[in-house]
Amino acid sequence: MQYITSVERLGRAKGITQGIAKGESRLLKRLLERRFGALPAWATEQLSNASEPA
Repeated sequence: MQYITSVERLGRAKGITQGIAKGESRLLKRLLERRFGALPAWATEQLSNASEPA
């Protein structure tokens, strides 16, 4: 593992960032469903396509 290239590091960092975002989206969906019941399809789609604010 000593010789990890910068490209591999960037790939891992991107993967971690995407994983965190997906987990946050799932958590938000679960909280909304607990509070309001089943979400409409458009809300679920919006959550799955959401990204970090720029």
